[in-house]
Amino acid sequence: TETQAIRLSANVIRSNDDLTCRFELIDSQKLIQVPEVKSQSIRSKGLWKSTCFEVFWKEAKQSSYWELNVSPSLDWNVYSFQ
Repeated sequence: TETQAIRLSANVIRSNDDLTCRFELIDSQKLIQVPEVKSQSIRSKGLWKSTCFEVFWKEAKQSSYWELNVSPSLDWNVYSFQ
């Protein structure tokens, strides 16, 4: 089935002030259009409109949070929301 054709796993590790995120996407039937890897990573708007991975985090007892968007193309962006 198509649901078995796509597998996504994510791993987030926090060590002191560092946050390490690893994503693995397996799309055996090539159902997802993955952008080409660029030679240079740039900060880009609107990555969430196409293929990207997202990480959301906040500090305990805070209502504001952060959002990280990273694309397989190596483009990225970070947002702060209140």
